[in-house]
Amino acid sequence: MKVTHMTSYTVKRNRPSEPANRTNGWAVVSLVFGILSFVLLPVIGGLIAVITGHIGRSQILRFRQGGSGIALSGLILGYINLFITILGILAAFTLPFYADYVYRTKTAEAMLELSNTREELATQILAAPEQAGYINRSPIPTPQPYWQNVWIENGVLYARFATHRKVAEPVQGSVLVMQPQAVNGQVYWHCSLPDLGERGQRYLPADLCANK
Repeated sequence: MKVTHMTSYTVKRNRPSEPANRTNGWAVVSLVFGILSFVLLPVIGGLIAVITGHIGRSQILRFRQGGSGIALSGLILGYINLFITILGILAAFTLPFYADYVYRTKTAEAMLELSNTREELATQILAAPEQAGYINRSPIPTPQPYWQNVWIENGVLYARFATHRKVAEPVQGSVLVMQPQAVNGQVYWHCSLPDLGERGQRYLPADLCANK
């Protein structure tokens, strides 16, 4: 009797592999423009990096794609670039005003050293207003280190700034003109820096000059 052996075969079926998580394209764009914002495209590159980075992260969460870290890097670079740009713009507007404030403060310190001379001249003017235009005095003891020389000519006080670190740089070497005006028993001073033209008004302290 012939015995037949049955051999069983197991057929292995390969399961279809799950699609790999592809890197989101917007995330790559965000990173590229985030880098370019510091090299070639400031501001514009930063804006594109931020916008595409948010789009990329949104799609990554929705479609379970890869590139979350790339999108985050692009966002960070974009926001940093925009932050630096905003700081630069603010600095460009505020620094000149701050510099003028510092210069006015230094000029005020120097002008305070002329207080005694101004008071003496004001006393003479109030005592004999009709003779004010004939008052001349030179030389006058010069307060150091702010002034190079000081003199009175035809009732007007002149003082040349010294070249010193305590003196505001824009006014160093220029002449301050203080024109007195007697009104109702008081003397007001109209100040100017003729050597600097209209620009010189920026460096004159309003509390020591009655220019307005």
